[in-house]
Parts: sequence; C-alpha cells; structure tokens
Amino acid sequence: MKQCSKCGEVKPLEAFGKRKASKDGLRSECRKCKAHAADTYREANREQERERAKAWYEGNREQHATSMKTWREANRPRRNALIRAYKAGLATATPMWLSKEQRDAIAAIYAEADRLTSETGIPHHVDHIIPLKGSGVCGLHVPWNLRAIPAAENLSKSNRLILD
Repeated sequence: MKQCSKCGEVKPLEAFGKRKASKDGLRSECRKCKAHAADTYREANREQERERAKAWYEGNREQHATSMKTWREANRPRRNALIRAYKAGLATATPMWLSKEQRDAIAAIYAEADRLTSETGIPHHVDHIIPLKGSGVCGLHVPWNLRAIPAAENLSKSNRLILD
C-alpha cells in the first residue's frame, strides 16, 4: 500500500505508475490523479496547442503534403482498407427504406458542397450532424442529418455531436 501525494488516499501499489528514479520504482501520485492533472492541463492549453499546430502547418505545408503522400504510398493496403471500411459504414448507415427523392436529396447536398467550394474557393464537406459512429449515439446517412459546411469546421468537429 502507498499514499498518493495528490489526493492523500492510501491505495494498492497497482494504482501507481512506474518511475525508475523513485526509491520504490513508483510515481508519487496515483494514476487517477495523474490522469486528472493531464486532463486539466490539456483543457487549459487546448487553444494554445491548436494555434501552435496551425502555425507549424502553415509554415510546413509542403513538408506535410510530402510526408502524407509518402505515407499513403507506403501504406496503400491499409489506406484502402480504411476507405473501404468507411464506405461500408456509410452503406450500413443508409437505411434501405429511403425513397428515391430522399436519395436524390442526399446527392443534392453533396452537389451543394461542391458548388460552395467552387464559388467561394473555401473547401466544403458534407457533415453528418449526428455522427455515424458517435459516442453514445449513432446517426444515419439521411438528408435531414446532412449539411454542407466549410471543411475546417467539419474537421474541427471531428466525430463529435455539437449541439448549437
């Protein structure tokens, strides 16, 4: 048993991470406290980290493009598997009961995203308002769950449900 230096609770040794420099070979704070501190730090510095990553990307676009191309070429089978899995998930998320008009409405939303991209010069994506594979909820590939939004907004949203 060992006492956590953060929460003060006495816990079994398994509750502590390893640290070679310590006499007992374990960290002074328990894993739960360490995780909480990491979450707090990450939350407090999220915007700063985003700005740092954005600045790096802006200064290294060509390097990033080259490394992405190299990865795609070196991992072609893996990439193909990921694309197939995505398309299969999309297919299973599209209900069989959709009418022709509803399927046409889906195609119209994709056409709208293409139109907005060409007219504004800003890339647009088709976003699933309720993600197809969200945590706690899964949406469908139906017209009322789709919208054309700027790519940057869609990428920042990632796979989260964001209620306006």
